[in-house]
Amino acid sequence: METKGKLHPLSFNDISVHGDLYRRAIRNFDRLEEERYQPHRVFLSEEESLFWPGDTEGRTLLALVLLSQSTHRPARYLDEILWKFPKMLNSRGYFGTIHLPDAVNEQQLASHGWVLRALCEAYQWHHEDLFRQWIDRILDNLALPTTGLYRQYPVDPNERTHTGGFAGRTVEQIGKWQLSSDIGCYVIFLDGLVHCFERFPSPKLKLLIDEMVERFLQIDLLAIKAQTHATLTALRALLRYYSLQKECYLLDHAVKRYQLYTQEGMTENYANYNWFRRGEWTEPCAVIDSFIVAVRLWQFTENPRYLADAHHIYYNALCRGQRANGGFGTDTCVGVAGPFIENSVYEAYWCCTMRGGEGLSRAIQFQYFVRENALYIAFYHSNQAKLCFGERQCNIRLHSDYPHDGNVFLQITSSDLTVEPELLFFKPPNCDRFELKKNGNPIEFKDKKGFLAVTTSLQEGDTLNFHFAIQHVMHDTLNRNSISGYQSLRHGPLLLGCETGREGVVKSPLTKEQTGSLCYSDTRSGVHLKPFYDLLRVKGDKNACKQQLLFIK
Repeated sequence: METKGKLHPLSFNDISVHGDLYRRAIRNFDRLEEERYQPHRVFLSEEESLFWPGDTEGRTLLALVLLSQSTHRPARYLDEILWKFPKMLNSRGYFGTIHLPDAVNEQQLASHGWVLRALCEAYQWHHEDLFRQWIDRILDNLALPTTGLYRQYPVDPNERTHTGGFAGRTVEQIGKWQLSSDIGCYVIFLDGLVHCFERFPSPKLKLLIDEMVERFLQIDLLAIKAQTHATLTALRALLRYYSLQKECYLLDHAVKRYQLYTQEGMTENYANYNWFRRGEWTEPCAVIDSFIVAVRLWQFTENPRYLADAHHIYYNALCRGQRANGGFGTDTCVGVAGPFIENSVYEAYWCCTMRGGEGLSRAIQFQYFVRENALYIAFYHSNQAKLCFGERQCNIRLHSDYPHDGNVFLQITSSDLTVEPELLFFKPPNCDRFELKKNGNPIEFKDKKGFLAVTTSLQEGDTLNFHFAIQHVMHDTLNRNSISGYQSLRHGPLLLGCETGREGVVKSPLTKEQTGSLCYSDTRSGVHLKPFYDLLRVKGDKNACKQQLLFIK
């Protein structure tokens, strides 16, 4: 994606994040080095994996590779996991039972999407020939033999069984397809294949990918009640494929299907229904995919609406899903049956905890995007970064307490730049009265596609202060299927909630009195409001995390 003239994020090597995001990443990293994910436990039999062969192994490996790069901390068990990896494969070089050519097991394919992605990330990091060999065996013996079979993938809603629990299971066989209750999950394999195509393109692999994409685009996601995690993973694949092929239909379909997701599959705190039209519980795996999709859509369209979505998703859904032990768990779908949210499963250790590693790593990487002599500041996590413009570079330090307040402080710690780069500061949702100062003096700026833009020299010791006022707003519900007559209360991008045993009433306009840091009391109703997302400090059962997030108009 690092094409001249195109936006691309900084590499992990060039950024070190601090503050809450770093704390979250390290907490997740610590969890993924506990016994459950250590080399003697992480490789599972098919029965232990609930018949998702390779899923735990692939997700764990992917998380460790990315967290090690994004936090700059070596993964204690990564080398040993990689050493044991080939010893755990079947005679054809992949995980699980050999079904082909008699049958195609959808869950086995989906699981290997994570395996391929992990190996691609490991190869991109260290360029070990062994990783390439393992990838080639999976492609040759598991992936390419399925060419032609995706045209037969059952997409008729009347043929599909709408069941399943927190972990999907194989529920039926139609033709050669052994199908999962996680409807449409074969497209998770597509994501891995596109990642392989990015690293190792070949005509045969392209033919397979094109067939899989064509079938995915024929699926009526609502009618079939597709799993939203699989759908969003497919959108990540479409956007990666678009970055390689530059075929506009791929981006167009990603835009349309993301819009469908936000209208029909997103909860009122920007999490997800696990399946379309089945608002039973959320799944941080899907939340993480939605965050990445939103940022990538902004990257390719430069429509600031998607970056605003990413801010909302990160703070209200991704952070909400992380638990005190560093893992990730599921919640009830607020807005489906009522205005409350509470834990559904404290920790989904078999999937979401591992996917948290990628979500937090991408949140670190997506802080900055660059294009020629322009730097886009997309998020405001405290950090240090190295910026390269041509052959020259500067080092910066950014400090911010966003989204609690609207002060962003940027310092140039060293610079040998001879150009004046363009700096673009994202204007966060529900904020106004933007101001920019350089070395304490106001400077003029332009509005540019949702950013505040200024072109200026950057010399060692220079400081820039970006200030904005965070508004308190009342916002209509997001999902067209949510309970009617309700609204949410916001502090900038943050949803405010209250801990209550019975439904509280807060009427517009909000008449608030501040009682603490981001804590308010509605003076008319007596309802106490505060941001609800930070579960890293909450230990206990799900009842301790029950909060009201929607309030009757």
